[in-house]
Order: sequence, then C-alpha cells, then structure tokens
Amino acid sequence: MPAAQRTVRIPAQRLTRVYWKKVPNSGQVFTVGGANISFDLLQEGFCPGLLLQITGTITVANAQLVFLPRAPWNIFNKALVQPPGAQPVIIVGGHPIHVANQIGQDFAPFTHNLELTLGGLDVNAGSNDPVNQFVTTVGAGNALNMWWWIPFARSAYDWTGALALGNRSKTQLILTPETIANLVTVAANWTAQALTANLYQAIIAPFPRDASVVPWDLSKIYTMEEQNQALVIGDNFVNIDPKNRIQRVWHEIWNTNVDASGQITQLDVAFDGSYFLNNFDTAAWYQIAKRRLGFAPFPGTLMLDYDYMLDGDGASDKLLGPAFSVSKGAWFNTERVAAVRHRLSKNATALANNPKIFTVIQREATLVG
Repeated sequence: MPAAQRTVRIPAQRLTRVYWKKVPNSGQVFTVGGANISFDLLQEGFCPGLLLQITGTITVANAQLVFLPRAPWNIFNKALVQPPGAQPVIIVGGHPIHVANQIGQDFAPFTHNLELTLGGLDVNAGSNDPVNQFVTTVGAGNALNMWWWIPFARSAYDWTGALALGNRSKTQLILTPETIANLVTVAANWTAQALTANLYQAIIAPFPRDASVVPWDLSKIYTMEEQNQALVIGDNFVNIDPKNRIQRVWHEIWNTNVDASGQITQLDVAFDGSYFLNNFDTAAWYQIAKRRLGFAPFPGTLMLDYDYMLDGDGASDKLLGPAFSVSKGAWFNTERVAAVRHRLSKNATALANNPKIFTVIQREATLVG
C-alpha cells in the first residue's frame, strides 16, 4: 500500500494581512478634565488592536508645567473596551497602555515599540514621523500630539486574542479624561486646550476557508486591568485575582512624585503559599527582566513577564501538535490557584505626595459559548 500522504497545513496568518480604517467620530473634542468620549468600532472582520491619537494645542502661563506620576501618558485615566454582553477587554489608563506598547511586539516580530528618548517622549524622530509631543513651556499653541496602540492580539506574530467584530453587535471604546490637577503640579498654569481624538482600526483581511488553512486560536482573548494601593514603609502585600491565566504583571512604584522602584529592595511572588520568588533582591530581578526583554522597562516598572520562546508566528502547535505550543505559555497558569500574592519590601525612605503602587495585570481568558 502506498504511504498515506501527510496533510499540508498552513497557518491562516500567512495568507492574510492587516488593513486599516479610520473609525467614524474621529476628530471629536477631547477635553482634559471633561466628559467621557466614545467610539463605535467598525463591525468588520477581526481586530488585533486600535491606534489612538490625541492631538492639538495647550496654553501654559506663569511657569513651565511639571508632570505628576504617570503623566503625560495618563491624559486619559481609563480606556474601556466593552464588547456586548461581556466583561471589558481593556480597562486601564493611558500610562499602562504606553508601558505595554514599549514591551509589546505589536507591529512586527522581534521589534519592540521603543521610543529611545528622555522622559518617554520622542526627540529623535524625523520630520515626517508622527512624534509624541507634549510641550510644557510657557506660551500659547504648545503642541500636544500623543499615540497609543490598544492591543487585543497577543503580538504581531500571533493574532490570538483579536476581537471578532464582523457581527451585528456593537463594541465601543470609551475614554475617561484625567483631570489637569492629576497630571501637573500646578493646574492653574495650564490655562487653555484645544484637543481632538482620532482612532484607527486594524482589520485582518479574510483568509481562505479551506481544511488545510489553520486559523489562530479563536477561543482566547487577552485582557488588561489595573489596581492601586498606598505605598508604605516595610512590607507591601499586593493581592491579585488569580482568575484565568496571568500572562504578565507589573508594578509601578511612586513616592514624592517620582519613580521609587529603587526603594523596593526585595520581592516575593507566592501562589497558594508556594513561592516562585522569596526574599529575592529586586536589583537582581531588574537585571533579569532587562535581559529577558532586551531593554530596561519603563522607569518605575517592576516587570514579571512571560517567556519569549521559539515559535515565531504562534503556529507550530497547530502544525506539529500540542507538544510544540511554546509561544503562548502563560507566565503562570493560575486557573486552579486560589490566591496570588506579591510582597514588595520598601526601604526606610520617607513617604510624601500620595505614594502609591499601581499593579497592571494582563491575562489570557477562554471565551464561553
């Protein structure tokens, strides 16, 4: 008998591409300290993410603006992506999204969205680049032009998590502007603004419907949320809901209105009382995180990240079997864990100006139904 022929299987991601559309209602007024604004996403195909721009001018009087923690990226303190009849996919402010953008490989494999600049804003862009700008000096017509990628898919090489929007249901992005008083030290110096918001939707083109074409995992979504608590001297216990599969966690530590990550000297990571890290020196963990990512995370960020492994496009498990599913492993599969607790040990440096720990959690969840 002739040998059975092996079925050729091709990842769908190799047979399609992303195209872009500007979302209706782009250009609407965005007012810092004002009311929420919303966008209805286009009901078309799968969406790996959204590109958001806030642009315009501000007027500064009396003295140069001085940013408070998380500014200027937290110009909106909540971005809510709300599919119909489901829990929010994204419910975080602009600063966590910016940090996720720096870490992520959202536009090209093995390429991070880094801006190699002082203070996190572009100063090295060419004349045709859409630079991030926030001019803080005294004057009228100061440029403000900032961009965020709101990610749904895991990465450019694995579209698992892309939202299915080609249906009759409506999915919205709702932005809640931050107040001026929470962005700069002297709110009265920010005297006027004329800002608008634009939204651009990435859409995955249809791929061939054939038995040999294997789509990405359509049963999973990736979510992002944040929580915060007061920073204290000594032990800071951060309790994290263990639901779903935690992909990535990071802590931002702020004291006296500046990055205070260096004031955290030791770290515990415990699952149901079993320790992944126990009394571990944070100086060493920063070095480990830097070497795993290939760069130092955003200042003030204590990063606990999943492993970047071998499968460049997220397809090997579909082509070769589950044993080769090496690109989508969670940082920890916490579905069967009752408690996740981190301990951040802070040194004796005095506290002032509303010191806080912000914790951001990214998860992989399985769709029901």
